[in-house]
Amino acid sequence: MGRNIYEQILFRASLRKRTIGIGILNGQKPEALYPEALKYADVIPVKTVEELIKLLRSGQIEGIVRGQIQDKYLLFDKLREKDQFEDYRCSIIRDVCGRIFFFGPTGLTEGNCLEDRKSYIKKVIIHMSRFGIEEPKIGLLSLSHKEDFEYLLKERQKGSLHEINESVVRSAENAFKETDCLCDYFSNSGYKIKNYNNNLEKALRDECDFIVPYNGITGNAISRALWLIDHRNLPDKARLISLQLLADNVQWVCEDTSAAEDDFSSHILAAAAWLNQAL
Repeated sequence: MGRNIYEQILFRASLRKRTIGIGILNGQKPEALYPEALKYADVIPVKTVEELIKLLRSGQIEGIVRGQIQDKYLLFDKLREKDQFEDYRCSIIRDVCGRIFFFGPTGLTEGNCLEDRKSYIKKVIIHMSRFGIEEPKIGLLSLSHKEDFEYLLKERQKGSLHEINESVVRSAENAFKETDCLCDYFSNSGYKIKNYNNNLEKALRDECDFIVPYNGITGNAISRALWLIDHRNLPDKARLISLQLLADNVQWVCEDTSAAEDDFSSHILAAAAWLNQAL
């Protein structure tokens, strides 16, 4: 895990130099915002969504990195004016220990039922193969430690925890049930997969290549904490390496970004690597 994933991204990006458009709004020199990417891609900075879409549709760029543009949903809507696609995203994250892994769902509307989670995992497995990551080790997360929840139920039955809302109990029970179902389904399909409950640290120590939170709401919070937890100026500081808008049957690639980022190099590299998937 980790080093191999980033090496795969660099290898794929190096196969052919691609042209990527990026949204840059402030007065800073654009090159300072993606210094590592310049030897792998020709980068065209623009200031608006409309400029990005115009460059893409005219064939002047092959991929988009949102960069500093604020309205990502306008960008997605403009892309849909020509191409129909399902909006789902997958992150590649480096944590404070330097471990690199795929993570998702992270969108608030993603992973909110069993079939949606199952479909998402299948799509990300295919997505990972485009970076050369085959037979990934998958870690599933739920909402809490199962033992903690079972203890809570016992206390509730004894009458010491009357204030617990019944809907909270049902949600937690459903989370455990769905996660177990997912684990059985993919295990029976031949995948290396384990249910870690909410033991994210164990999934990381076990070097999972792909970590799946219970849904996009919890995934969004976890992913931000994972890569924003260390703000020190270290060469390998925790960061979001890639947040790719996954769209089937299109020729372009779109990298989403966070407003907190100040270096978009890895997003450009990931976009170039995806475009080189068939090489």
